[in-house]
Amino acid sequence: MSLAAPTAATHSSNNNTKQPPSKFTITAHPTTDIWRAPPSTRRFNAPLAHTSRGPLSSFFRAGLSLALPLPSPSAGDRLLLYDQGGLVLGISRHSGAGGGGGGDGEQVVSDGGDGDGWPSRWLKAGIEMFEGEPWLSVVGCDRWSDVSMVPLSWGSRGGGGSERKEEEERPTARVEVERAKEDALRVYWVVPVAADGVGGEKRVLIREANWFFAPEGGEEEGWDVSVAAYAARPLRNEKDVDEVLDVDFERFEVEWL
Repeated sequence: MSLAAPTAATHSSNNNTKQPPSKFTITAHPTTDIWRAPPSTRRFNAPLAHTSRGPLSSFFRAGLSLALPLPSPSAGDRLLLYDQGGLVLGISRHSGAGGGGGGDGEQVVSDGGDGDGWPSRWLKAGIEMFEGEPWLSVVGCDRWSDVSMVPLSWGSRGGGGSERKEEEERPTARVEVERAKEDALRVYWVVPVAADGVGGEKRVLIREANWFFAPEGGEEEGWDVSVAAYAARPLRNEKDVDEVLDVDFERFEVEWL
């Protein structure tokens, strides 16, 4: 698998987590999700991996590349509605405890701010299946979830001309989030581009969350942010109710000020 390369930057990890491997996979079982909707839907049971945690005021940027599997119609495999994977960031009051679930790389299932330490304020960005197509999806949750989506077909799904056709057809993307000078959290889609036969990339701004660094009272002090990779399969495959979703990740990076 070849995923879009990250933008050039000097990266550093928070001290409470090991550096993630260059490649890893998260397996999501059916009925896993990250979503909040009125009047009472509060779900945060998606598996997480390589969680790091630090003061909200110290967070600068994070990014990862991901690829959903290529379905095999002959085997009956298919991507389901709302199948997804990506990057998730959650805000919580400072507890004095370091790290978070999955900090050493193990896959952890969390029940979220409604029961297992993960907060009710969060933002996730990645690929999500909708109406039979992969979309670049960003969901923010200050109180309830709101979602924005961009067709993945607007960019390139493949990682390069030398890759096999099957690899190029996989839903693939790189997403990055970064603190802006105005203290808003900006979400970027890193799109592969080619100029004069030379491969490159450009960052496309697809979301700006002005609430992210201004929790209750509008102050960052006293708040932490947790950053993790995640995958989720909210529904079941009617032909195989136990079928899981494997999402591949590369180049997961977190940078702190």
